[in-house]
Amino acid sequence: MINTKDKLSITELSKLLDVTDHTLRYYEKEFNLQIPRDSRGRRYYSEALCNIFAKIKQLRDEGVEIKSIKDLLTDYITDESLFQIEGSTENHSSITKTLPASRQDLEAVSSSIDYIKANIDEIKILLSNITNRVPTSILLDISKSTTEIIDKLNNQTRQLNDAIETSNRFIEAELESHLERHFKKIDEALSEWRKKNKSSAFKHFFRKIGLVSY
Repeated sequence: MINTKDKLSITELSKLLDVTDHTLRYYEKEFNLQIPRDSRGRRYYSEALCNIFAKIKQLRDEGVEIKSIKDLLTDYITDESLFQIEGSTENHSSITKTLPASRQDLEAVSSSIDYIKANIDEIKILLSNITNRVPTSILLDISKSTTEIIDKLNNQTRQLNDAIETSNRFIEAELESHLERHFKKIDEALSEWRKKNKSSAFKHFFRKIGLVSY
């Protein structure tokens, strides 16, 4: 298992696994892996994803064909199975339902902040134009209220960002636990696969030299 707290770039992961970037992109396509990207569109790999690619690489080094690897891994790396974690189904269901709403709330708050910032100059001009008609105390109240609204919206944005980040960390931790358990099952299946293929190879050899009849 790969243990890393940092998210790796495709170049870093390819060096770690001693494969080319092209190979990683090939595995990504073959196994239909959804790789997240940063704000610049560059791939980055969490610890869970690194271990999935490491397991694929291990199986390929063992001589296992892509189709056979799919049979061993597909059940454990599809989106549905990642959330079928024993004892945590309800938590994941709650999180996956909450996150989209949280993101929508975040977008709405961000949009409100952007609107206020974009129109702050017009607000200042408006206040300037009515200075002679409105008491200073009221103007100060308006200015204070505007500042409080912006501060409140900024605080809501931070809280939503923190909630999303916490949820993401929880999902990654549960995913790591899920993969660790099922990688053990995959190793057991691979061991059986080796025994079966080794037995077939010996039978073929003995038949070839005439010690075993067809």
